[in-house]
Amino acid sequence: QVLFISSSITAFAGTLLTHHLMYAGLSSFATDYSIMPVASVVIGGAGSFAGAVLGASILTFLNEYLRFMGSFRIAIYSLVMVVFVLVIREGIFPFIVRRYQQFERKVEIS
Repeated sequence: QVLFISSSITAFAGTLLTHHLMYAGLSSFATDYSIMPVASVVIGGAGSFAGAVLGASILTFLNEYLRFMGSFRIAIYSLVMVVFVLVIREGIFPFIVRRYQQFERKVEIS
């Protein structure tokens, strides 16, 4: 049931996008648009909304910074995702939160 509901929502979103663009071709459904949401969740962290937003911010900056490389930036995305999956498995946001909690000091208020 969940697969059916998510497929229906996705089909409706694709229909609205096609209606808005008045064109349905490969350029409107490029690989960048399908990789970016998954990569932002992998890089930012799947446990929180803030992690996905942080991952999307990092990838948007990386996308604009590597714009001159053309299609090669997809390979850079893949390399960054592999590094994050192997080194920081939970994503960067939980990693930052955990590091902050390690160095957080307890201050007594008198």
